[in-house]
Amino acid sequence: MTRDRYGKIQWVRLFVDRMKGRVSSLTPEATGVYFRLFFAFMDRQGPLPDDDRLLASIAQVPANKWRRIRDEFEALGIYEIRDGHIHDHVAQERVEEFVQRSRQNTENIGKRWQRPPRAEDAS
Repeated sequence: MTRDRYGKIQWVRLFVDRMKGRVSSLTPEATGVYFRLFFAFMDRQGPLPDDDRLLASIAQVPANKWRRIRDEFEALGIYEIRDGHIHDHVAQERVEEFVQRSRQNTENIGKRWQRPPRAEDAS
């Protein structure tokens, strides 16, 4: 996983068999929506607000179609809705991996050039 200079994730490691298993029971349209939301989750590096207008916009489908697809997701347990946000545990794992690797890379660079870690990276 790498990030651009603004901290956005540029690429992510995906396990094809895991993703295929996750979307195998979805319609082709819902599969496309799933990946659009997955990438939005990765871009945000966290859960998406549970706002149907926003999610339909991200999914690039009309609101009535989004509600049908959302029902499909909920029936299959694709997402977990809590605290006013939609959570995707697969995307969350990828984000956590990204953050951990990013911190490790920053530490390695600091060791190589004998610089202390930046205060913003310490947590």
